[in-house]
Amino acid sequence: MNEIFLQNGKKIWLSILSVRKFKILTNHADITIIKDNNNFQEIKFSNLLSFKKGEKIVIKDNNSENYITFILNDISSVSKTCYEGIEQKINKSSIFILPFIGENHLFFDYGYSLYNVYISEDYKFLYVKYKWTGSKEYLDLEENLTKHPLYIEFWDESKDFVIFKFKIDDKYHKSIDCIMNGKYSNIEDIFKLRILSFHGLNKSSKLGGVLFRDENYKKSIELELNVKIPDNLDLMSKSTKEEEIWSYQDTSQKIGIES
Repeated sequence: MNEIFLQNGKKIWLSILSVRKFKILTNHADITIIKDNNNFQEIKFSNLLSFKKGEKIVIKDNNSENYITFILNDISSVSKTCYEGIEQKINKSSIFILPFIGENHLFFDYGYSLYNVYISEDYKFLYVKYKWTGSKEYLDLEENLTKHPLYIEFWDESKDFVIFKFKIDDKYHKSIDCIMNGKYSNIEDIFKLRILSFHGLNKSSKLGGVLFRDENYKKSIELELNVKIPDNLDLMSKSTKEEEIWSYQDTSQKIGIES
């Protein structure tokens, strides 16, 4: 945990939650969140320190003793003294499509090193993006990924990011089309169970509620948001091509290097 001293005993602690987000913990109560049209712009700790949207924040990774750079794109409140700084939000391809190439969330280090996942427009390939940390665990992860039976190649997108390319079996294409169109409950049941198994969840989880369009989960959303959800709507928002499709990603090295 990285400690920042302010004054009069006031401190801020920064710790890495995953390569996508980090925790901001403070014993300083005077905190201001500045937003523009409900979009995060800045978090201020009196006039002593602030973190602005787009700012780079470097935090030591205790697993490797290396430093990880985050670009602060959003923030969420956990409590009055605890916040999460967010660089990247997990996308639908990570949640629903990554399970189609097998293994489980631990194998892909879903909770820490995984940055995001993207699908080719023809649904034939999956591009799994990692933020390089240099830890022994990460190096072991890279080795295991290259031994995956559907692995094709990998390359360094930049000094911070690595892309692993995998093949997707044709049998999943119909269900992937459902995912891309926000029709999660139309995924074939056997593949719904694969998705839940990948994440270590069951039908009673929120993800299970989305996949099986559970009536109790639907009612809980309606109660929380004070809305009425039509029976023909799925219980998670539809994603965009910009968030999911590989060819829409801003990268200069989409053609891989054979490993």
